[in-house]
Amino acid sequence: NEDGIIDNSDFYPFGKSSVPEFNLGLHSGISYKGIYLSFLLQGVTGRSVYLDGSYYHAFQNDAQVSSIALGRWTPENKETATYPRLSASDNENNFQPSTFWQRDGSFIKLRSLEIVYHLPLRIIDKLGLNKVHVFVNGSNLFSIDHLEYSDPETLNGYPAMRTMSLGTSIQF
Repeated sequence: NEDGIIDNSDFYPFGKSSVPEFNLGLHSGISYKGIYLSFLLQGVTGRSVYLDGSYYHAFQNDAQVSSIALGRWTPENKETATYPRLSASDNENNFQPSTFWQRDGSFIKLRSLEIVYHLPLRIIDKLGLNKVHVFVNGSNLFSIDHLEYSDPETLNGYPAMRTMSLGTSIQF
């Protein structure tokens, strides 16, 4: 409010909601000569996320110091610091809501990918089988986002599990 005192009267809304303005998804597949490929891309845009909690707030509430604090403020790097000055005591001044802790929460993720190879009929017939295919699939394989240290969907929670599987299906 420009009264020369920084207090609660100086707060104002900034950023966007954590709820995305736009959700998108693309699920597609293609088959060619016994090979089948399918994938699912999912993304959101028009949302802000706020870096909060023990990973981001060093030494607060008995938290440890994570790698995000490597660029902490010192008198020598005051022009290029990427993190506030470290303080061993609970220093709430460093962690006031501000645009410093706000990030673009948009992302695109490869939610699933599957590649299947169907053995040719001439080989299956020789083996006396009806159907044989080999597959590899995965989920949560990669994310394109604006966050260096965490997943924009699960900032303070358990991250989405990345899984990969390899298998075969044989029908007699």
